[in-house]
Amino acid sequence: MLEQNAEAAKARLVRAGYAVNQIKLNYEHASAEIFVAGKTLSPTAKSAAQSAANGTTINFRTASRTTADAVIQQGRIDADSNTLAKRGIKVSTTGLLEDGATILVRLIDGTPAQADYILKTYGSDGLKVQISPGPLPRES
Repeated sequence: MLEQNAEAAKARLVRAGYAVNQIKLNYEHASAEIFVAGKTLSPTAKSAAQSAANGTTINFRTASRTTADAVIQQGRIDADSNTLAKRGIKVSTTGLLEDGATILVRLIDGTPAQADYILKTYGSDGLKVQISPGPLPRES
């Protein structure tokens, strides 16, 4: 029921012209978070989406961009991994966070200067950089 109510709220928002990135469901509290890209919901759209949810608590979060735009940016970072490695920047993984807009970039044995380089090169909006220690040695 929670999924259906959240999907109904999402459909109502999409019909109203909003880009919905993700829905995060919380079964314990019978609630959902809906991440809407780019613009703040109008009171009318919010009210319509909540009424479509049939009593389910809906919380709305604004995401910095659409998931499609984030995937394009993630692809650019992934494609540049060899070039970054030549600069000594080892990108471990990139992935989208729960809002569907923020890209997580992990740097293996990175430095704050390398993290700054990533943010300046790819833009700090919608990008989160973590510095991780190198991989653990494997037992033989």
